[in-house]
Formats: sequence, structure tokens, C-alpha cells
Amino acid sequence: MPKRLRIDGHKLIDPDTNYVVRLTGFNWNLKYTYKNEGQIMKDTLPGANVARIVGLFWKNANDGKDCY
Repeated sequence: MPKRLRIDGHKLIDPDTNYVVRLTGFNWNLKYTYKNEGQIMKDTLPGANVARIVGLFWKNANDGKDCY
């Protein structure tokens, strides 16, 4: 079983250390991802521990295919 963070009120707790975990990171929009961007993000935000991957798959047309 993978280890999971524990919730204590408004805090996230590391199950191994019992320390509070602070999630810091960035949004990563797949539409605007470029070569070596992962390394750029590591260099820019070295303490980041989460990335929210944003992928929008909607077609902006009036042909009835609004979501792929």
C-alpha cells in the first residue's frame, strides 16, 4: 500500500515523521509545455513538491463535440 498523508484539521501530516507538510508548486498547462520545462521548473522552484497538471481537451466549436 502506498503511504498517504494524514489530515489533522487544516494540516497535512507526513505519516513517517509526523511533521506538517506544506504543498508548494505550480500549475503545468500541457498546452504550453516546452522542451526541458521540467528541468526549468526544478531550477526555478527547487523546493516545489507538487505540480498540478492542467489539460483541457475541449474543442471550441459548435459541432456537438465539446469534449474529446
